[in-house]
Amino acid sequence: MSGERIDYGALLKESFDLAVREENLLVLLAGALAVTIGSAFSFGLLAGPLSVSYALICLNVARGDRVDFQQLQTGFSALPQRLLAGVIYLVAIAIGSMFLGLPGMAFGIAASFLFHVMAEDEEIGAIDALRKSFELVRSRPVPVLVVWLMAMILGGLMSITVVGTIPAVALYFLLSAFVYRFLVDGAPLPTQDD
Repeated sequence: MSGERIDYGALLKESFDLAVREENLLVLLAGALAVTIGSAFSFGLLAGPLSVSYALICLNVARGDRVDFQQLQTGFSALPQRLLAGVIYLVAIAIGSMFLGLPGMAFGIAASFLFHVMAEDEEIGAIDALRKSFELVRSRPVPVLVVWLMAMILGGLMSITVVGTIPAVALYFLLSAFVYRFLVDGAPLPTQDD
């Protein structure tokens, strides 16, 4: 691994290629729509369960596993913990954003894998999942920061264009799923030689 760097352009291309596959595209777009609209109309209350469902879908896409619309319901098991996770996430970012945005961004980065952790472990509580996300980010902060910044910049550009917010949500969750698999499973990310 020495002398190799992650090829973030190749990671973005691989994510895009998987997203636009016929068997993935509609489920990814419907899931992103569900997360966005469901969270907004519930005033954030359903953000946790919907995000856990969508994280599972994106993890399955990143693994090359089949995805379907039924997986949009998976985040509603262990409902109290997933509701709590969503509320903690949104409240912490909102409070942190009141202080020039930096604490909110820092928390958002540290909690990048909160919903991925909960998607893979139905028994884990919100606080333990948050703790595990912090540990994962601390273990390899550079790929997490680069992917987070890349997703935020591209997502911001997509959101102000015709492309829209829904594909931006899909892009963020899918890129995060690849990095999560890299950190947890040791799954390879595209690399380039020095």
